[in-house]
Amino acid sequence: MSVIGYSANQGLEWGVLTNARVWRCYRLELGSKESELVFQVDFLDENQSFDKKIKNLFWLTKEGIMYCGALPKTHGARRTNAEKRRAVELLLRDEEWAHWNDSEMARRAGVSGYIVKEVRKALEEESQAASGSGDPAPKPVVGTKKRKKVTVTRGGTTFEMDTSRMGRPKKSEEPAANSDRTDE
Repeated sequence: MSVIGYSANQGLEWGVLTNARVWRCYRLELGSKESELVFQVDFLDENQSFDKKIKNLFWLTKEGIMYCGALPKTHGARRTNAEKRRAVELLLRDEEWAHWNDSEMARRAGVSGYIVKEVRKALEEESQAASGSGDPAPKPVVGTKKRKKVTVTRGGTTFEMDTSRMGRPKKSEEPAANSDRTDE
């Protein structure tokens, strides 16, 4: 069975075929056995620069897969809602990426914040339903509403922001011990 047939039968979106010398990466059409060769790297091919080979192999990394999942398959083609939701699910199910706030996640996935919010809610409900039914629970969604810190990027700087107090009323301030004292 070829990598294309195996990947399609497993419901996978990507397949890599290699003999260690040549690496071929295929993107599969969901629900069909159609595939598209995304790139090929032949380590012994002298016509392709070493830098180009390394850049192509980047697409096999976690970051490359996430980036590619956020892009349409062809330039100018609109993504379906299912493709958008899959891109968001990919981010939500990853321990590192799930800590991004919804607007950053939407920016990275190329979708609206509304889609991120809806997919997050659906995955939380699915996880809760599976935990109560005795079925094996799907991989939990990291970064749910219980999160206290989110990763944000502002002005090119990325940092952790504590959100545990957001939406809560401020604690009442205690009156000063010498409240009758005035400045002279």
